[in-house]
Amino acid sequence: MAGGTAPETPAAAVMNGTRPEQRVRVATVANLAEAIEADGLGAPSVIVVGKVVDLRKTLGWWEASPLFGLGALVSRAPHQAAELAAALRAAGAVPCLRPLIDLVPAQEPGELTAIDESLARLEAYDDLLFSSSNAVRFFLHHVDRKGLRDRLRGLACRVLCIGPSTARAAGEAGLPVHFTLAGGRGDAEAMLAEILLSHPPQGRRVLIPRSDIARDVLARGLVEAGAEVDAVVYYRNIRPEVDAAALRAGLSSGALPLLPFTSPSAVRHFTELLDEASRAACQRCIIAAIGKTTADALAAVGLPPQVMPRRPDVREMVEAIEEYVVERRGAGSPAPGWGEEES
Repeated sequence: MAGGTAPETPAAAVMNGTRPEQRVRVATVANLAEAIEADGLGAPSVIVVGKVVDLRKTLGWWEASPLFGLGALVSRAPHQAAELAAALRAAGAVPCLRPLIDLVPAQEPGELTAIDESLARLEAYDDLLFSSSNAVRFFLHHVDRKGLRDRLRGLACRVLCIGPSTARAAGEAGLPVHFTLAGGRGDAEAMLAEILLSHPPQGRRVLIPRSDIARDVLARGLVEAGAEVDAVVYYRNIRPEVDAAALRAGLSSGALPLLPFTSPSAVRHFTELLDEASRAACQRCIIAAIGKTTADALAAVGLPPQVMPRRPDVREMVEAIEEYVVERRGAGSPAPGWGEEES
């Protein structure tokens, strides 16, 4: 104004521009400073002055994103959190990284003995079955621990993978993938049914590298079909140190209205940390499960998901959450997480 700008000239402050935390205050040159102070905006911010501010409604597509500004819990293990966090951020949500699971190599003496014995007879297996990309990762960890990577190149066994991400991990390791479960389901039951149909296991010897808490659906089903199965614990699923008070506060305050889960173990660890108030707050949240097994785990603890993607993929899960929010808004019903109980 001291330089000649008219007091009524449009002006705006944009804090955290282009990020899910973006906040914008539109005013005039005369009162923008007071508006910024009243709204609590701070650095980093950009000040925009002039008629271009009038284009805000036309150009405000980012803030029109269905999930814009909504906090989302990311409970995956640290090495796996990036993909889900990126998908949420791209949709306008604010990912809150609070790992509820961690995966570590099996290292108890008995576990290592079983692993080493399975690797010593690697060439004797007819099938190598991976039910997750983590199983591939920790199989390779122990292969490298024993210095056996060169032996993978000459393996004649079939490599069976539960889905595209698992197959991709196996392929990147140089393992020839012979089977990948296709279609919408990505659970052990679906994989077992498809193997029994298209890759009969009778008389075959199968190695299944697994976690310490993995279900025995695949191993039991293959044995019943006539296979000889070694289901060996290659890694353990543990709960890392978690700031339970901060998690409960985020739920109770409404700061975490989006709760996407990608594994039953994350569900179990999550519910172990809840108190009465935060559990009640979950009923106002949008709860998503990446697949049927995780959905069943949520239902079992009284938190049935409203959202499940057609395929077990984190990006498709985020897209399904977006569709759910748009549908609820289109129907005139507030989606959970907007301060109202779901009817």
